[in-house]
Amino acid sequence: QGRAQVLDSVWGVMPLSPDANWSGNGLDFFVRCQAVYDKARFHVARLDGESAMKSLKRTVMHDVDFVHDMPLQTMNDRLKRVAFVDPQPFDSVIAEMLGEVLEWLEWVTGPSWLAESLEDMGTRRVDARSGGVQSEDRSPNVSVDEALYDLEAHGRFMYQMPLRLRDLQAMVRPFMEIGSTHYIVSLDSMMSALVSGLLRLYHSVKAWDEAIAAHFSQIALADLTDEIAHSLADLCVTVDIDPFEAAHRLSRVDANLFKLRAADIEAVCNRITLLLGRSSLSGPPTSDLQHTGVGTRSRTALGRIGGHLDIAATSELDMGERPVSNSSASGLEEVRSQVFDWWHNQRFNHAAPSRIVAIALLDTLVDMKLHPDPWVAEMLPTTLEWLFGVQISCYCFMNTLLPMFGGYNDSKHEEIAPGMGLPLKRDPGRCAETLLVFLRRWSEFVLAEEESTKIVTSVPVRSNRRQMKRGSEFVLKDFLSEVQQSGHSVDDVRQLLDGIRPLPCEILKAHAIDERNCCTGPTRRRWEFMTEQFNDLTNMPGETNRDLGPYLHVELDKPGRMAEIWGTQPRSSWCLVNPDLVRKAKKGYDFGSATSPQNQGRAAMTSNELSETFMLKLVEWPEEFGSGESAASTFIKFFSKERMRISRRSLPGLPKLPWCFGSDERNTVIVDTPGPGIAPFHCMFAHSKLHPNRVCYVPLGNPLSSSHIICPKYQPLPIRNGDRLICHEWIFELRITPTENLHESSLTILTDAGESFKVPFEGCHIGAGNRSRHMDNQPCFPQAKFALKHRLRDISPVHAAFWYQASANRWTLVDHSPHSMGCLIQMRPCHAYPLSHGLRLLMGQCVLEVMMGDKTDD
Repeated sequence: QGRAQVLDSVWGVMPLSPDANWSGNGLDFFVRCQAVYDKARFHVARLDGESAMKSLKRTVMHDVDFVHDMPLQTMNDRLKRVAFVDPQPFDSVIAEMLGEVLEWLEWVTGPSWLAESLEDMGTRRVDARSGGVQSEDRSPNVSVDEALYDLEAHGRFMYQMPLRLRDLQAMVRPFMEIGSTHYIVSLDSMMSALVSGLLRLYHSVKAWDEAIAAHFSQIALADLTDEIAHSLADLCVTVDIDPFEAAHRLSRVDANLFKLRAADIEAVCNRITLLLGRSSLSGPPTSDLQHTGVGTRSRTALGRIGGHLDIAATSELDMGERPVSNSSASGLEEVRSQVFDWWHNQRFNHAAPSRIVAIALLDTLVDMKLHPDPWVAEMLPTTLEWLFGVQISCYCFMNTLLPMFGGYNDSKHEEIAPGMGLPLKRDPGRCAETLLVFLRRWSEFVLAEEESTKIVTSVPVRSNRRQMKRGSEFVLKDFLSEVQQSGHSVDDVRQLLDGIRPLPCEILKAHAIDERNCCTGPTRRRWEFMTEQFNDLTNMPGETNRDLGPYLHVELDKPGRMAEIWGTQPRSSWCLVNPDLVRKAKKGYDFGSATSPQNQGRAAMTSNELSETFMLKLVEWPEEFGSGESAASTFIKFFSKERMRISRRSLPGLPKLPWCFGSDERNTVIVDTPGPGIAPFHCMFAHSKLHPNRVCYVPLGNPLSSSHIICPKYQPLPIRNGDRLICHEWIFELRITPTENLHESSLTILTDAGESFKVPFEGCHIGAGNRSRHMDNQPCFPQAKFALKHRLRDISPVHAAFWYQASANRWTLVDHSPHSMGCLIQMRPCHAYPLSHGLRLLMGQCVLEVMMGDKTDD
């Protein structure tokens, strides 16, 4: 529904073609296709927050979205106007193809996929070595090599979509004959776009599937344990499985079916950390499709040369979208290597602010004596920010943005293939021309969107409550005057509604469309821009979650203060409610003043308004850093003062959001604290897209410079799917999945040891030992317990509690640990975490407290 609203609002202003406007109803003619698409969207949405298979899901859903939004939607809106068209056969074939892709996607992204695949492979390997393998036709025993070669087909996508596309084309051919009485205008062009999109989807799935099968075959051919560990690590890096996810999944493998020791799992996790950068450089398995015609090395072909993969085979995939280029694979790899080195030479880690990346590109050209045009210097940062959001990851920069730099003929009449337009060390002139071509392709969309945004923001946006109208305010005379302004009387309207007067013929007659539908490059780019296909920032939580703040800093080592706070709380309370909210709640609610402006909710704040009210306060830092004038850090020296805040009120000249924090001088706020923990570009504070009145935290650093949310003591903190909870030596991943019931979800707690604890709907608590006792001035906690048996240092009997609020379908975490940092939520890159007033953030070795609006203490 939210996706339809976006397309409805945008495509009405900027239609994708002269005749194609988004109907807002989806595929109401091809209902089976719409059902499969909705199922695929729901499946991918429920996996938001999980890092595994992120690139695979993004690639496949990009192609599925294009097929649904462009050719299928156009055919749906046109063919439903033709009376003699039966959608059932066409709908069934397309739904069957999309359903096969969805079935494969559900299997690969399933939580037990890796363990079951390794166990099945281990069974085949043991049978092959024992000579007990039979062929598919039940023939006598086959050789070991034949049995191992059969592993290539393990989990492979076997559906022959090209053959079904031939059947589909034969089905609609009678409607494309010009002399036929059933001829449909421009159906041939619509079918061409649909077949092209489905073939693109098929080749994307095949590329991923063949790459996964190649990794499994490499694992099967490895005899030594070290080689198996290396092969497993290569597979995990390809499918975006991080060390924690690998430890959890591999620990669940049955050792009787696939021999895997604890030392092997540790070796796999250590190697994954070393290979994280390689995945950005090598690209996804679909890299051949993005660089069509470049002659890139295929990452999907499998050969057995000394028991290793043969990566020297060239790709034969050509979608026909770009002309064949004479560029060599070595040339493409050279350009990618230069760009990858440039990224790290700029001190960018996992991600970087989009504007700073654009400015760094322009500065690099200036260093090469090429000064950009003022229009280019202004538009490049803006365009990158509109395309990729406030931040762009290294993976997205190398595998999404870099292929956009190319695909044109330069001023020397030479063809520049996709991905070959940015040779930073070899040809600066081509780099400058490539950036200009890139901006010419995308700037018109950016300018049009900025213009429409100005029109929308000029009208005050109010909440639903502010738009409320009461029946007592309805004026019948005003309503009738609005009706009569259309040129009809009240009797005319009544007769039309009752069917007494027929509708005019010009309304009943369907408009004949003669224009041909063609999904050209500009049309596809417009669709990608409007649907934000390149934005890899995951917003957490969803737009339906509300702010449970403001939060109160509670010091458990002060019993007197705790007794004072709990004096206003019910004895059976499961959490601590802010005393300020308790005092306001005692005043009651005046229903008579519900329509007054001050009680009808708050209007959505703009970035300028939010920048004026958002503040950060430095509350904790290591003692060895010093404080005041004796501090070793300028950041500590300035913000350790009593009334000094990181805000536009305290720092004149501080720009509006977003703000960049890090040790590099190009950041908005330079954090020059000594020692490790702060990355050159550590994090960003930006205006949340889903929550108009909140600021979100966007991590940018690597695992060595991570950021955490300090869970407030005894207060509810909403948790999201994929959240990582750190309790001293324990790391838990929280998986929230929808159940079969409507608006209901379940919570499962995962550990790096392969354990899974399904939390009952009554809630549970985590702690040491099997017994738990309620203490004075402590909220109540659920009886069910996830008992920890080892690594119990600083773990209390009741360390954290999980509660389910069924009315809001929300899971919350309540921190019961006595330690000030007993429960931390790890914030991962490419995720946006909305902030609340009073929430504390651990950034490196410093603790910052969020202060918003009129809740500040200034």
